[in-house]
Amino acid sequence: MPQLRRYGVRQIEEIKHRKLFFDTNALLIIYGNARSHHPRSAHYAKMLAKLLAYRMTFHVNEIVLSEFYYASLKHEREASNFQFVKDFRNSEAGIRSREKIFAGIADMLRQFTFVPYNLTPDDIAGLLKIDSLDFNDKLIVETCRKNNFVLVTDDADFKDAPVDILSVNHALIDENR
Repeated sequence: MPQLRRYGVRQIEEIKHRKLFFDTNALLIIYGNARSHHPRSAHYAKMLAKLLAYRMTFHVNEIVLSEFYYASLKHEREASNFQFVKDFRNSEAGIRSREKIFAGIADMLRQFTFVPYNLTPDDIAGLLKIDSLDFNDKLIVETCRKNNFVLVTDDADFKDAPVDILSVNHALIDENR
């Protein structure tokens, strides 16, 4: 089995011909409501500029888009002081929030290549074991593994994932890289 790599911003040139798969948390930091207050948002903006300069291909799937939608909606609901999702979703503030989130997803789909997760029942059955990753994260890892994607993530839960990773989170990469 080849050695798995953890890349920082300084190693982007090493992977400039690879395809990237963006995890939800990276998208929330770069495109979502976390970008204005996340401690590493400026570092992700710098990383994104480098990725765009190399004209790398970005990928997402329905799992990531769904997680992005629900995390964004939750943030908007909590900021609007609604206790229940259904009350917020149908309110004027909720409708505006959903329109904004959908517009963001539509923008992402213009910049990213959509790749359905295309896992077989056997692939999924192989993921049904208790470990450090939640089920959606396992689906993301398997998608990356099957497509030889480099996973762009800020989530330290992926530190032992059997895929190559690009991150600015020092829990995932060597600080000197």
